[in-house]
Amino acid sequence: MTNRTLIKNARLITMDPKLGVVDQGDILIEDDRILEVGDNLDAELATVIDASNTIAIPGLVNTHIHVWQSAVKGLAGDQTFYYYLENVLSKLGAAFSADELYLANLVGSLEAIDSGTTTVLDWCHAISTPDHADRAIDGLEESGIRAVWAYGPPPSFDYWSPESQLPHPDDARRIRESRLSSDDGHITMALGTRGSIWMSYDVNVRDVEFGRELDVIVSEHAGLPGKVMVYNHEDIIRRGREGYLDQKMNFVHANDCNAEEYKVLADHGCSVSVTAQSEMHLGFGPSGIGLCLEAGMQPVLGTDVASQCTPDMFTEMRVSLQWQRYLEGRAKLADTGDLPAEVDITTKDMLEFATIGGARALGLDDRIGSLTPGKQADIVLIRTDALTTRTSQDPYQTVVLYASAATVDTVLVAGKCLKRNGKLTYSALDARIHEIGIVGDRIFQAVTAA
Repeated sequence: MTNRTLIKNARLITMDPKLGVVDQGDILIEDDRILEVGDNLDAELATVIDASNTIAIPGLVNTHIHVWQSAVKGLAGDQTFYYYLENVLSKLGAAFSADELYLANLVGSLEAIDSGTTTVLDWCHAISTPDHADRAIDGLEESGIRAVWAYGPPPSFDYWSPESQLPHPDDARRIRESRLSSDDGHITMALGTRGSIWMSYDVNVRDVEFGRELDVIVSEHAGLPGKVMVYNHEDIIRRGREGYLDQKMNFVHANDCNAEEYKVLADHGCSVSVTAQSEMHLGFGPSGIGLCLEAGMQPVLGTDVASQCTPDMFTEMRVSLQWQRYLEGRAKLADTGDLPAEVDITTKDMLEFATIGGARALGLDDRIGSLTPGKQADIVLIRTDALTTRTSQDPYQTVVLYASAATVDTVLVAGKCLKRNGKLTYSALDARIHEIGIVGDRIFQAVTAA
């Protein structure tokens, strides 16, 4: 039986260049897809959602998050990058049982949905056993979120050492051949590789070749400053020359990469995930937004580490926008002695980075990222009559500057309603919140007592 949902009377930010912004419009959904976008639509037997006083946007796309860290919040917010490596990644990550990792991924995904994120690239690096891998995916599936699940290295210094010669865990092959064999599923697969900051060029290339063998996106950390990593500015240039860069390569952070490296990444169709909150906190330096744009590449956004910053994409958009404007203003002041006469980056730009841009980076732009007929119905309704949004006039500015989880009224993923009237529809939410608190306490106590 066909199920139809009709969203009525919303202001639509479609992110579709042909449709643009519709001041008052409707969205007709059939099963998991957008059937029609327009005004005064009608449909027999459709469930009607009155979207008056809301803005409808495509679901937000978080291209880099370690979802499991939802269980260990507030443990590194006043700490350095080196504390994170030694304690959060290698000790806390290794302390999770498989069932605890399932719960962390479930609750972390529910939190993402609550704040309007419908798609995540979950860069999972707390996989101590094959059972951990399966249970991590179970958590994502149960939440209803759309995900690209990146099988990362284990939380062990045997892997996270510049001298490491270990290849990526071969268990990724099992996941690709069994649970995540389809590229059309609700959850698809990627490979989260360490990148050349952690290993020699040859070992890094071997991991990339493994990702190509599996035919998945390869996401790697790149261009981080400091003495622990062994980042070589020639590596990206060499990889471009030797054929190890393509559209399925996603680079995270890239703060210390230069303009030449960004140009090579752009020329080969790679993407760069900016995580401004964590990059500022950890002292990595200016984000890559400006260098991406100068190279002709659209940056995309992620929230990175919940142990140190919020996984809320509204916050990430704001921090990214204002950090880039600060950098532009300082550059203009140094060059001319005066402040900029106009902004170089807009709230519309930022929403593009967080929707259709993120979808494109994950190879999902034919399915999500815009309110286009034929695409999956990943839709977020944001209230415009809330205390924080009521007086905002411009729709893009309303979403990017003033929206939050508290103003997210409704979230649909593939046509399924996961949040309605400001509340998640997951039936056992209170029980899961209680359980994740117990897990967080146990892991913290076990690690600090060791």
